[in-house]
Amino acid sequence: MKILSLSFFLINSFKITPFKFKNPPQIDGIISEFEGLEEISNFIEYFPEEGKKPKINTKCYIAYDENNIYFAFKCYDDMRSVRKTLTKRGEFAMDDMIFIYLDPYAKEKEGYIFATNPLGVQFDGIISSPPENTEDFTFDTYFEVKSFISDSFWSCEFRIPFSSLRLPIKEKQEWKFFVLRVRPRNIRELYVFPPISKNVPSFFAQAAEVIIPERIYSKEKRNDFIPYLISYQTGI
Repeated sequence: MKILSLSFFLINSFKITPFKFKNPPQIDGIISEFEGLEEISNFIEYFPEEGKKPKINTKCYIAYDENNIYFAFKCYDDMRSVRKTLTKRGEFAMDDMIFIYLDPYAKEKEGYIFATNPLGVQFDGIISSPPENTEDFTFDTYFEVKSFISDSFWSCEFRIPFSSLRLPIKEKQEWKFFVLRVRPRNIRELYVFPPISKNVPSFFAQAAEVIIPERIYSKEKRNDFIPYLISYQTGI
């Protein structure tokens, strides 16, 4: 197993180049195709005690292929305490959850949100510019997610088509991202990678960087768009 060795300064300098799949992985929540890839496991508590080491471990994997970016997570826990509710898409309950925040233009403003719970319910939305950082989950686009429950962890896999995102036309993609694990118990615990401080207004200014070292030629049709991100296309 390869563990990601990263550095953290006043502003995060985490840079990740994901593995490229030749054949698309099966999206079933089991994450077997991802284990053995470069691993992100140094999550930090964001709430209630910022900067503290989490009580339990979380692992994250990132990969891509010609048409998609993939995220996989393994969330260790006492499974008797895990909260899970089967709801309609986008209907929140007080569940354990994983959130992915993506800023493909790395302008540290608006971005996309993708999320799920231990039963694989889909959530997607947008996060607005700082300092408000408002999250709007009325936005829907196409992506796949599945979850799996074991006796000592729950896991999930995301397939996010490039065609579901607005991307810069560049020879190399350099995105900002951060990921969040929500663990509601007696108190709602939040674990994040990379470390993020409440004292910095912009979440994406503290985000890690994911680098796809090639131009993306998506063959799929985009189903939705984000009006909030139109300014990116015009360079405003």
